[in-house]
Amino acid sequence: MYFTNTVRFNLLTSKIRLSMQIKNYFFKICIFSFSFFLIENKVTAQVTQNVSFEIDKIATMEGAKFRTPQSPDEVLAGENIDVVYHKFNWYIDPNKYFISGSVQTNFKALYDLKSFTLDCDEALKVDSVLYNKHTINFSQSSSKILVINLDNAVLANKIDSVIVFYHGVPPSSGFGSFVNRIRTGGHAELWTLSEPYGGRDWWPGKMDLLDKIDSVDIYVTTPQKYRCGANGILVSETLNSKDSTMTYFWKHRYPIANYLVGITVTDYRQYVDVMPLSRGDTMNCLNYVYTEQYDAIKPNSYKIKYAMRLFDSLFAPYPFKKEKYGMMQFGWGGGQEHQTMSSITDLTNIDLTSHELGHQWFGDKITCGTWHDIWLNESFATYSTGLYYENVEKNYWLQWRTTSLSVATRQTNGSVYVDDTTSVNRIFNSTLSYYKGARVLHYLRYVIGDSAFFKAVQNYITDPKLAYGYARTPDLINHFQKASGKDLTNFFKVWYYGEGYPTVNIEYRTCEQQVFVNALYYLDLRLSQTTSAPNSVKFFPLKLPIKVKFSSGVDTNFILDYSDSTRNFFRFNIVGSQNKFRNIDTIIIDPDYWLLTKNNFTKNIQPNCVFFSSNDIANDFKLSVYPNPTQSEVNFELPTALQNSSVVEVSNALGQTVLRETVRINSVSANSSQFKLQVGGLINGFYTLRTVIDNKNYFATFIKN
Repeated sequence: MYFTNTVRFNLLTSKIRLSMQIKNYFFKICIFSFSFFLIENKVTAQVTQNVSFEIDKIATMEGAKFRTPQSPDEVLAGENIDVVYHKFNWYIDPNKYFISGSVQTNFKALYDLKSFTLDCDEALKVDSVLYNKHTINFSQSSSKILVINLDNAVLANKIDSVIVFYHGVPPSSGFGSFVNRIRTGGHAELWTLSEPYGGRDWWPGKMDLLDKIDSVDIYVTTPQKYRCGANGILVSETLNSKDSTMTYFWKHRYPIANYLVGITVTDYRQYVDVMPLSRGDTMNCLNYVYTEQYDAIKPNSYKIKYAMRLFDSLFAPYPFKKEKYGMMQFGWGGGQEHQTMSSITDLTNIDLTSHELGHQWFGDKITCGTWHDIWLNESFATYSTGLYYENVEKNYWLQWRTTSLSVATRQTNGSVYVDDTTSVNRIFNSTLSYYKGARVLHYLRYVIGDSAFFKAVQNYITDPKLAYGYARTPDLINHFQKASGKDLTNFFKVWYYGEGYPTVNIEYRTCEQQVFVNALYYLDLRLSQTTSAPNSVKFFPLKLPIKVKFSSGVDTNFILDYSDSTRNFFRFNIVGSQNKFRNIDTIIIDPDYWLLTKNNFTKNIQPNCVFFSSNDIANDFKLSVYPNPTQSEVNFELPTALQNSSVVEVSNALGQTVLRETVRINSVSANSSQFKLQVGGLINGFYTLRTVIDNKNYFATFIKN
C-alpha cells in the first residue's frame, strides 16, 4: 500500500520532501540496460527534484486501518472448505455509506461436513442464505463469524455452493476497508481496502492466508453517472432503463487472495495506455481517473510503462497478462495493489505506481503465507521502486540508496521477521518490514552477485508450487541457495531473523618492509565492529567494500572478507612508486551503499608510518619463519603451548587468501609450540602467514622462490 497521512510521519532528511505516499511494498534490482530505456528526454526532465520515498505514510496508514490488533488465530472461518469461486452482486451508490447484495460461494469440502463458517462482521445483516434453491439456517456472532448450516452433509472433495444475501452499514476499520466521501467539486466516490482483515467488513468470505479464491465474477450496480473499477476484465456495461442504473460485470480468472478483491465507484473518465513488454509484445493499461483531473493526469502517467517493461523482463512475464493491468484513482491518499487493477491516489507519481505494480508479482501472484512473512510482499515492492530508479531514471538511484539506508537503520533493534503478529504496528513497521527488508535484499544481491540474485527471484516467481499461491520465507531462501550454490543459513539468521545492524571501524596505516634490496609498501587495516542490538547479534559477517583515496588522486577499491570477528587484520600491496602511493587521503567504507550499516568510520592511526622494516610486526603479533626465502616449507613457533593443531591462512601480496590449512604441532614446550607448513604449491612471490590464538592475531612474512 501507499499512504499520504502524516500521522507518526518523520521526515527522513531535510533533502527529502515526502509529498506523496507510497505503500508498504518495494523490492527488485537489476543490472542490465535496455535499449528502450533510452527514453524521451522528458522522462528525466519531468522528474520531481526530490524523489518521494513515503513508505512511512504507507506503513502508518496500513497499521491504522485496523481498530484492534489482530492475530492469524482470529481468522477462524472456513477451516473445512476450499473456496473455489465467488460471484459478487452488489448495489452501491457512492453518495451513501451502505452496501446491499449477495455473495455466491462455491466451495470444495475438505472432509465430510454439515456446516461451515465465513468471516462476516455482525454489522452486515444477513437476510438469507440460499442452498439448492431454498433457504437454510444460519447464525451470526459477535466474533465476526457467519455459521452456515447445510441440510445434508457434503462429502469430502465434493463441490457445492451457497448464496448469502445481506445488507448493512459496513464498519470502517481504521482508514477504511469501506469508505465513501464527497470530494472537492461535489463528486461522490466509494472505495474498498481490505488488507489484512478488512474483507469481512463488507462481504462474507474467508480471510486466511492459506486458501486463494480460484476465480471471481464481480457485478456492481450503481447510478448511471458512475463507473465501477474492479479486478479482471470488464465484460459488459449494462444500462438498466427501469431505474437508470448501470451494471458493470468484471471477470477475473486467476487465483486471488481475499484481501486483494477491491472495487472503486465514482464518475470516472477512462483511457488506455499501450505498454511495451520485454519480449516484443504489448498489453493495455486501463486507467480510471477523476473527471476533473483527467487533462492533468493523462499526459503525465506514461512512466508506468517503463516500469512494466523492466519488471516484466527482470522478474518474470507479467502474471495477469491474459486480462490486464489497470489503475483506478481513489481518495485514500496512497495506493493498494488490488489484483490486476491497483487503487492509486496519483497516477503520475512513479514512486507510488511502480510500488503497486511491483506488488503484482510480489504480494499478488505470490502472497505471504503468514503475516510473519510480510516482507515477501513489502520489501520486494519497496525494492522494485529502487530497481526502477537504477535502470530508468538513473539520476535518482543514488538518492534512493542513501535514503532507504537512512530509514532502514533508524531503529536500533527489531528484525525483518515479524515476531509479533498481534501488533498491527509491528506487522506494518516501515523501518523493518519495508526498508530494512529491502536493504537486506540489496545486500544479498551484492553477496551472491547479480546473476544468482535475479535467477533466484525468477525461479521463486515461477515456482509451480508457489505461483498464484502463498509462500513462506524458507521458500525464498531455498531459491537463493540453489541459484547461488551458497549456504545462506547464517546470512538469514543474522540479517532477517536477527535484530539491528553493525557499525564498522577501520584503523589503518601505511607500512614499508625491506626485503633484501627492495622496499615493499603496504596498507594495513585493522577492523572492529559493534552492533546496535548486541543481545540479538554480536557480529554481522560482511563482504566489506572499501575505497582507498590516495593524495595523488588515484582511487583503489578493495573487498574485505570480514566474515569472522577474529579475521580483522588485512594487508594490501600498494602497487606503484613510493612517492605516488605512500600518502592516503581517506578510506571510504561502502562507497556504493550496498551494506546495511550505520555510522561507520575510519582512522589513520599512524600517518606515514614506516614499520615492518625490522622484525617488528604489530608488536606482540609478530612471528618468525624459517627458512626465508623458502622453496617448499616454512617453520614457525607460537609463544604458547598448544595441544593439537592450529588453523593457518596464507595471503599473497594482494591480500587474497591462497592457502588455508590445519597444521599439527611438531613439538611443544611449556611456553611455545612449533609448526611446519608446506608451501611448495604456491607460485613465487611475497606472502603473509596468519593464525589466531586466544583472539590474538599472529603474523609472519616470507618469500617463496
